[in-house]
Amino acid sequence: MRKKGSIASWNTKKGFGFIDPDNSEKQIFIHITEIKNMVRIPCVGELISYQESIDKFGRVCAIQAKLKSKSPGLSAKIFKMVFSLTFFVIIILLVMRGKLPKESIYWYPVVSLLTFSLYWKDKSAAINKRWRTAESTMHAFALIGGWPGALIGQYLLRHKTRKTSFKVVLWLTVIVHCCTIIWLMSPDGELLLNKLFHLSGK
Repeated sequence: MRKKGSIASWNTKKGFGFIDPDNSEKQIFIHITEIKNMVRIPCVGELISYQESIDKFGRVCAIQAKLKSKSPGLSAKIFKMVFSLTFFVIIILLVMRGKLPKESIYWYPVVSLLTFSLYWKDKSAAINKRWRTAESTMHAFALIGGWPGALIGQYLLRHKTRKTSFKVVLWLTVIVHCCTIIWLMSPDGELLLNKLFHLSGK
């Protein structure tokens, strides 16, 4: 049975790399001799199909692999960037109109930067086989307002883009957060904001 994934890292000098399988966190070793249609050096993030086997060291490895020639999801990646940047602009406009507290202008960039840092740290840990950041932590930061940093991190770092369950939960955090912002525009939401920030100002 053939499986699919993407190139997570590649060592050109040694002729091997690792695959991020679809719907799995555990990376798989692949040697250059097992890529049957290779006409160039594999690129990080490139799609690949393969069969699983066990090598002489007892590791799960990829065999009979084939690279996908087309780079996937460019329009989706552009959408993530535009969507994230548009959200920042909307937040600024809402603050200027007095619909959100002025602290929001600082909150979202800071939390997004922290979330992006978590993605960068986890990507580095995956490549270097170090301790990974818990997915629940990454989703928690996204939920409290760091989701633009998460989407940008996926785009720039090519990280957490293949695991379907992770992507579903991430987009759920985006929807929940955006719905919360919309609710805060309602009379009840404005009343809650006024109470919270009047209390914090005392």
